[in-house]
Amino acid sequence: MSLTTKQLSSNGILIKGMDTVTGKELISLITNIYEDTETYTANDFGFNDFSGITKLDITTEQVAKIAKLNLQYHRANPEYRIVTYTTSDLVFGLSRMWTSYLGSEGPKTYLARDKDKAVEWLSAELDREITLR
Repeated sequence: MSLTTKQLSSNGILIKGMDTVTGKELISLITNIYEDTETYTANDFGFNDFSGITKLDITTEQVAKIAKLNLQYHRANPEYRIVTYTTSDLVFGLSRMWTSYLGSEGPKTYLARDKDKAVEWLSAELDREITLR
């Protein structure tokens, strides 16, 4: 699988994407995270490190489905934030599409091409130092 998750000591979930990632894989992984309600609600943020993705095979319908999942589960953890870090123009553009599907009703999100700035934003949002270990 080209997606992995890791529970972070700073109360977050790290999702790391490598090589080719499909919309089906993303939907499955996100569904699994949200269905583990105890773990999801115990965390403050999700950090998507998509800098290792070389190919993204996803439809606009799958992007919309991911946003719908985020909106559905946002009620269970309204303070949850989602950061997406990528260096790929394609992944960045599709992430912007995802945030537009979320609108103002979803979780706070931040898209970044610079990992340090992404962590800095998250640290400021949560008013504490965030590490991705």
